[in-house]
Amino acid sequence: MPPDKPIPELIPFFKNGKFGYINIFRKVVIPQKFDLALFFKEDCNLLQAADHRLRKFGSMDYATVEINGVAYRINREGKIVYRYRAYDLGRCITEVQIPAYITYEDMTGHYGLAKKDGLGLADTSQVYIPAQYQYLYVMDSEDIDDPMIIAIRNNKYGVIDKHNNIVIDFKYEDIKKNLSWKEAHLFEVSKDGRRYFFMDKRSNIYSYSY
Repeated sequence: MPPDKPIPELIPFFKNGKFGYINIFRKVVIPQKFDLALFFKEDCNLLQAADHRLRKFGSMDYATVEINGVAYRINREGKIVYRYRAYDLGRCITEVQIPAYITYEDMTGHYGLAKKDGLGLADTSQVYIPAQYQYLYVMDSEDIDDPMIIAIRNNKYGVIDKHNNIVIDFKYEDIKKNLSWKEAHLFEVSKDGRRYFFMDKRSNIYSYSY
């Protein structure tokens, strides 16, 4: 298995209806007090703010949170440093990454993985994973040539790579199709379909609840 990619120093957790942040040792660093908490990552809209004094709040040293429907940026101590205002935000200029692989469905209703052709369709002459799963979803990734793939087998969720190697065992009720892998190299996983926690590709759990 390739070397692990770094995960964030601070990871959101959810408890008693509120979000906070723990470190990689599952110790609470910022107590739960937010209605929403995202990873510490860049906000390109703030990085392009017309007011240059605000641009620093768009860096990876800050995270976006919400309290009572209002969005803020906080620092790594949990202190609010900026309240979002639409007129502050600049325009994001981002390069669109087109996935190199795509799922396909065979006549039996099973899914496999193939290289994407020039039209954005599955090139069945370049099949990486023969159709055998109930469901496949290619996760967004910084490395489009080495994506992580959410799969369902025997009604259980797991994660595989493009070579059909199992990354996360097939024993979960749900794995969210979000940006957690792209942004943090973590999967958001649930054992019961209600409570979710983050897990890395070595199956290490990062949660205050578990």
